[in-house]
Amino acid sequence: AQVVLTSPKQGSAGEVHGLIVFGAVPSSTACVSSCCQTASCVVDCPGVQTACFSLVAYNDLVPIASVKSDISGPAIGGSFILVSIANFPLLSSADDAEVSFAAAAGSLQLKSSSAEATVLTLVTPEYTTLGTASSAIVDVKVTPKKQPEQAIDFQYTYLTVSPAVTAFTPASGLNDVVLEVKVQIAFLPFPGKVSVTFGGVKVSSAVHPSSNKMASLVTFNTRAGLLGTIPVVIKPKTCLDPCADQVQFAFESLDATVPELLAPPSGMAKQLPALPTITLKKFPTVYSSLNVTLLASDGTALACTVQHVIRISDLAQLDVLRPAALLEGVYQVRISIVDNGGRKTVTIKAFVVYDGFAPKVVSYGPEMVPTVTFAGGRVLEVRSKVSAILANFPQGLSPMDVVATLAVEDVAVLQVRDLVTCAPSATDCNRTLLTLLAPALPSPGAKTISISAPGMSSPLAFGVTYEPPCDFQALCGARSQLVNYR
Repeated sequence: AQVVLTSPKQGSAGEVHGLIVFGAVPSSTACVSSCCQTASCVVDCPGVQTACFSLVAYNDLVPIASVKSDISGPAIGGSFILVSIANFPLLSSADDAEVSFAAAAGSLQLKSSSAEATVLTLVTPEYTTLGTASSAIVDVKVTPKKQPEQAIDFQYTYLTVSPAVTAFTPASGLNDVVLEVKVQIAFLPFPGKVSVTFGGVKVSSAVHPSSNKMASLVTFNTRAGLLGTIPVVIKPKTCLDPCADQVQFAFESLDATVPELLAPPSGMAKQLPALPTITLKKFPTVYSSLNVTLLASDGTALACTVQHVIRISDLAQLDVLRPAALLEGVYQVRISIVDNGGRKTVTIKAFVVYDGFAPKVVSYGPEMVPTVTFAGGRVLEVRSKVSAILANFPQGLSPMDVVATLAVEDVAVLQVRDLVTCAPSATDCNRTLLTLLAPALPSPGAKTISISAPGMSSPLAFGVTYEPPCDFQALCGARSQLVNYR
């Protein structure tokens, strides 16, 4: 059986016992709900079946706090706690209430106050009695000044924290100039001045006015003439060594005399007799040795011959012959120079060596094309032109000779135009413009277009990404225009 009851109003909070009697209530005055507490209903209610139950009555006028943010934070204070309080007296300003964390007074900001809820932002004070413990749980009490009996409380956990570097810039610099470095530090003791050592020597520094206990911005100047990984130590000026509140990080001081690459080449055809010209700035006037080496991914080193060094002001152009046994792959080009300052090394990373007679995709665009869209209740099958520049592609072909596909979809070939035509013996010379009409697809995603033609041993491929276009109807409507459905 299912029985629906309406609970009467209770005068106080606590557990309330109830009794259900099936049949006529005996005349005995002892057959009341109190028999449920003493388990005597069988005796007190003879001749009828009974069922006992209980309810817990609570005071629905007591304020209830709901904390909307973390209930833990650093012992240095300054954390924000967002709390919403139901059944709280109305507040007209933040001065109408106060908050305490254990014995310490905090501060609060009033965001809103209504009959439904009062929303406050509490600011934690510093907790000074944590000692060597890693954390401490304290009672937080929010009290309305005019009705202190309506105060609410909850618990908050203070955590021990140590200063830590969160970011610094720049992380490196040339050693022939003095640079300003900016460092962001969390939980650095504040306020107060700091001491900064750069390579063990104190340097000028400052704490930015925007700093606080939670985050500090410290600036300092580097020292010129140092080389390598330089330790940097920042600590409060009054903190004695060994200082528990210091932070340390490393700054890379780079050799300003090392030559710099200008527009380094990205690769070459393996059939070419020489590497593309390598241009270096700050090339030494006098040097004892100059070596160029290609390093393969498996560690194989291929020595190159430097044929000429052409100087133009402070620039040097290196003409370098390729090694005899050069295979396709990705290499590092390592340039090593020894002068009176020692060995200096410059590296070109990801130098690609490819077959100069094999067809390849040099460039293409656009890389993103629109999907099918809807406007005015009509389907718009948007199709985009995609162009590709191909190297070493068979020459003299027409659009009918080229087959382009996207998965199982045929791609219309609109144009095949030879931009550069060279003799068959010329390496990496021919260039062809291919114009395609991408098919209309209903769903977004990355797709691959494959291209085949007579004389090619394998197809070429490049990727395009289908993305939903803009909302044409909304765009045109905002301009008081109609969509062109053609």
